[in-house]
Amino acid sequence: MSARVRRPPPPLSRMGEGCLTLAEMPKIRRIPIGLVRVLVAGGLIGGPSLFFAALCMPGALPSYAWIPFCLLVTLIYLVGWATWLYVVHGAWSAIQDGQARVGPARAVGLLLAPVYNVYWIFPAVYGLSQDWNRFASRHATAGLMQNERVFLAQASSMAGSLACTLVALAARVAAPGYLAPLLNTCVFGSVLLGLAATWVAVKTGTRLSDGVNDIASTQERALGDAPVA
Repeated sequence: MSARVRRPPPPLSRMGEGCLTLAEMPKIRRIPIGLVRVLVAGGLIGGPSLFFAALCMPGALPSYAWIPFCLLVTLIYLVGWATWLYVVHGAWSAIQDGQARVGPARAVGLLLAPVYNVYWIFPAVYGLSQDWNRFASRHATAGLMQNERVFLAQASSMAGSLACTLVALAARVAAPGYLAPLLNTCVFGSVLLGLAATWVAVKTGTRLSDGVNDIASTQERALGDAPVA
């Protein structure tokens, strides 16, 4: 009776048809962590902090300086969110092994689509954490595992803030006098949920930056060990 020959299990980096190994994937670009942390944290936290500090100090700014000041704060805040979107684009790019649900350009582009982005936030942000963890499982040690609950919390707060903003705008246009209580509630909810999303975005942006660079390092080692054709 001949002994059975046990075949070695398939490598973890090659799970299923159409799944690329790290060596076969396009080169993953590193994210400058220091710059990202400064821009994301400085923009998303520094912008609102400056605004609320000015509100808490009556007379700190002359009346003619409020408009330039608000424009400056808005610019700082938008730079923070733009940097976060850059990180999200890099994260989606880093897990394109043929199994990701969406490409990086579409994931980020549809986040900028008015109204539709209330829905798209969930596939692009919460879905990113799910696809990321599946990618990390397929490729063994590639990347840091992400906390899906944190990404779900961010997606929910972002969607809630946008939804409240849309309802407030609709109430303002339709009947501002009759819908004043609804308008005030929506504005308050939009600001509160927006601040929550801002705080979580600093955490997710940092984690994703670390993860992308970890995957890039793993890919470089895989390319170094890959046989030369």
